[in-house]
Amino acid sequence: MEAQTYTFTNAGVTGRTGPTQTQVNSTYASGNTLHGAVTINTQGIQEWTVPVTGTYTIEVWGAAGGGNNSRTIGGKGARMKGTFSLTVGDVLKILVG
Repeated sequence: MEAQTYTFTNAGVTGRTGPTQTQVNSTYASGNTLHGAVTINTQGIQEWTVPVTGTYTIEVWGAAGGGNNSRTIGGKGARMKGTFSLTVGDVLKILVG
């Protein structure tokens, strides 16, 4: 079976509340691997149900921080990557900032 990639985004929404179901549906439209697979039960938290039992590699990137003047330099953000055994039906709650 060929590896499948799922890329979660902020659905074009900025601010503290995050995307609605309508915004997620529009972003993960037909042809996207997440089409019809993401639910918003709490605004801003994307819930995705694992479609197939198997090993998944999850990679996340943190945002870089900004400096506030010429003497302060912002951070580069963090990157984490891990391999996880997930079971069909598991629900992952994803928050993209």
